[in-house]
Amino acid sequence: MRSTKLAPSVVRLVQGGPGYPACLGALPDPPRQLFCIGDLTALGPAPEALVAIVGTREATLYGLRVATALGRAFAEAGAIVVSGMARGVDSAAHDAAIKAGGKTIAVLGTGPDLPYPVGNRDLHARVAASGLIVSESEPGTKAFQGCFPRRNRIIAALAKATIVVEAGHRSGAINTATHAGVIGRLFAAVPGPIDSPRSAGANQLIRDGGHLIGSIDDALGLLGLSRSRAVDRPAMGVTEAEVWDCLGAGEHGVDALCARSGLPVRSVMEAVSRLELAGLVTRSPDGRIGRSLASLTA
Repeated sequence: MRSTKLAPSVVRLVQGGPGYPACLGALPDPPRQLFCIGDLTALGPAPEALVAIVGTREATLYGLRVATALGRAFAEAGAIVVSGMARGVDSAAHDAAIKAGGKTIAVLGTGPDLPYPVGNRDLHARVAASGLIVSESEPGTKAFQGCFPRRNRIIAALAKATIVVEAGHRSGAINTATHAGVIGRLFAAVPGPIDSPRSAGANQLIRDGGHLIGSIDDALGLLGLSRSRAVDRPAMGVTEAEVWDCLGAGEHGVDALCARSGLPVRSVMEAVSRLELAGLVTRSPDGRIGRSLASLTA
């Protein structure tokens, strides 16, 4: 059977027909058809060059920073970012991939022509223009009970690996990672605070055998990728640059930074505070300071 063009912007791919992603055959209940808007070549390399980045709609600033850093890094390395266009982590990953000049695939629970949530109209248009929107629901289909869990299995099957950034127990992101594990795909999670409900599911995923994502390189390694370019030092003042350079070898306490930089405590603390406000460094609970994930792709 051939793919069918339903409207100027919507194309239907039928199971077993040309263009239909063979990787979906790994699912016990693959969609019989897909309705697509955008660049169908984004499905061509599936799943080896595709990575799913998913997480909670109620993401923390940390979760948004990490999702942005991951989306950008994978796009720059030549991978295609897959997600569900939900608020929070999903949207951050799509947006970062587009801004990095890469491609991204959004798998929707609604029809492909209906942005969901409505506030993502602009993102929906940008994904359609530079990537691909996919749904197994016909155009015009509104959200219905069970549509998003069904959407999650497609996300997992399209990608070689699923990375959960932030997610609570029994969340859609954990559901996606579970689908990935069932069909033999890689699944991983970014650890979060043990007292944060938004990270409870992600932390449990690691405990139960998921890969731990402790750095951008860990994430890229899931697809056998490496950074496409050297990481430049972000723009900063002289004192901040000295502290930044001292953090290149890993995390340090304030005393160690003073010793390595030769700067007085007050100067180091002020520099760290400015770097922290800029999102370039983070502090661990024990007071150690290190470069943030977001800064590693700045």
